[in-house]
Amino acid sequence: MGVLAGVSPIYKATVWDWTLTITITIVLQVLSNYVGLQAIAGNEKYSLIRAIAVNLATSKGTSFREADLTDTNFTQAILKNTDFRKARLTRVCWFQAKQLEQARIEGTYLEIPQVRLLVVLKNGQDRSFDYLNLRGLNLQGANLAGASFIGADLSETTLRDTNLSRAKLVQTQLYRSDLTYACLTGAYIQNWAISTDTSFDAVKCDFIYMQLPTRDDPDPCRKPDNKNENFKAGDFADFIAPIIKTLNLYHRQNVDPRRIVGVFRTLDLYHHESIDPSVAAIALKQLAEQYPEAGLKVVALEGRGEEKIRFQARVTGDTDRSRLSAEYFEKYQEIGSLSYGDLQSLLAAMAEKDERIRSLENMVMTAMKSDKFYVETYYAFGDSNDEDQTVKKILILTANPQNIDKRRLDAEVREIQTGLERAKKRDRFEIISKWAVRPDDLRRALLDYEPQIVHFSGYGAATEGLALENELGQMQMFI
Repeated sequence: MGVLAGVSPIYKATVWDWTLTITITIVLQVLSNYVGLQAIAGNEKYSLIRAIAVNLATSKGTSFREADLTDTNFTQAILKNTDFRKARLTRVCWFQAKQLEQARIEGTYLEIPQVRLLVVLKNGQDRSFDYLNLRGLNLQGANLAGASFIGADLSETTLRDTNLSRAKLVQTQLYRSDLTYACLTGAYIQNWAISTDTSFDAVKCDFIYMQLPTRDDPDPCRKPDNKNENFKAGDFADFIAPIIKTLNLYHRQNVDPRRIVGVFRTLDLYHHESIDPSVAAIALKQLAEQYPEAGLKVVALEGRGEEKIRFQARVTGDTDRSRLSAEYFEKYQEIGSLSYGDLQSLLAAMAEKDERIRSLENMVMTAMKSDKFYVETYYAFGDSNDEDQTVKKILILTANPQNIDKRRLDAEVREIQTGLERAKKRDRFEIISKWAVRPDDLRRALLDYEPQIVHFSGYGAATEGLALENELGQMQMFI
């Protein structure tokens, strides 16, 4: 074997060994970096390597093991070598935290790469988080527009100032979550799970959908029902309040409210500036007669001062509520343009046939005079069955706690009674009046008399309930 002239064989072997060593070292380093990146990214194939590496790295790091870190702020903190195992991480802020993937996070929500990126970046726009456990996260100010949370658990989560526009909140749990100042415009809230301890203060929402879109109906169950109308300031809170109370009732009865599909089949009619009680009552009656298949039943009336009124009516599930809303306001405008004499003649003729017209008119007048008035009632405007000779019981309840003007309540009840006395079929109705109603009185009256129509005269608030009286005649809220 020959050798290169002037080159020692020993030196040649040394150069070759050195070159080979450097090459192997570089290859191993590249391979190590790749494996490390895969492990950090959550690739299960390299989970053991990641666990060993992190264990070595955090052996001398800061330990929060088993600590209660509720509401702690780690914004932009460098968290390499930190131990969070078995720590309580409720509502912890991880925004822009660094090297969190190199911390001990086994057994926490941070172990899921998708969740870890969400809490660090606070950007989940158009991404799917379906059926994930996101309970107790801090997502304040996050961009979640168009994100999907179908079946996810967002209970006890901070969602203040969060953009949830177009988000799919279908069957999403939001118990005790804080959505203050959140944007819900265009969100889908079909069968979501909320309760009275879910905060919706100052929510920004132009419109919302009660069901997911389909190919046949890309704009389903929109609220407000009129697709040319948006919620005005305060409308969303007024709209959601009775729903929260209803769902909370199901929750207390151990019934999963997400299974109660029919809860949201309502028609909400807003009068933002002023309202003529007579015109509104006639328009509702005519609407029910024009669309008998809708089964229109007024179930709630709310007054918010300055003559702002909201009717809530129950309708059948297949009814086009946008059309009903538009038709109602067309009728309202048409009837409202009549002369005073023609309007009174029309009202008298209708009230003679249906005592509920006069009763509803009086209730609207009461709401107009109140700074805050909310009553759950029942007015079925469908055609009555002449063959039904059953006596209908009308239970009139009043409460006058503290310094509320009692004379107004007296006058309202008297008007209802007078209207019934003038009706042709007055013998088919029995009026039962209960004054100064306390919670036990209300329950007892409903059980004892089993009325078909209940009319409450008094004050109340949408979320707190009715203002009844206690044993001393003072106000006691009743839900």
